[in-house]
Amino acid sequence: MAETNYWLNNWLKYEFYNTEPVIPPNTWYVGLSTQPISGSISYEPVGMGYYGLSLSVGSMDFITEENGSISNTKPLIFPESTDNWGTIIEVFLRYNNSSGSICYHSIIAPSIEAPSGTQITFQAGDLVFGRRAQ
Repeated sequence: MAETNYWLNNWLKYEFYNTEPVIPPNTWYVGLSTQPISGSISYEPVGMGYYGLSLSVGSMDFITEENGSISNTKPLIFPESTDNWGTIIEVFLRYNNSSGSICYHSIIAPSIEAPSGTQITFQAGDLVFGRRAQ
């Protein structure tokens, strides 16, 4: 997953202009988007059984750093869709479950069709986060 401009710019300001650092959250939220991420705007399915997933900081939800990145250590299983969620084209991380700035995002290739009855799962290691993650 690549960093968003929001997240990268905050870290660059901290590293090069000695501003206050961005305080990482205690919990990251993983979400799905049916449209390309634009800044901090995502297009998540609304209702229809959808909700974002949480990953705890400092727990075993992330594997140890390696080559400037980390990844999920357990499968991430979204709830089953109760109606058509549409085509899921991106996955993202933010620090608030229902709003907040998106810090990392990645295009899903191939995209995932999510009609009613679909359960989207990312296996352990499928999502890689970090400055070097592409």
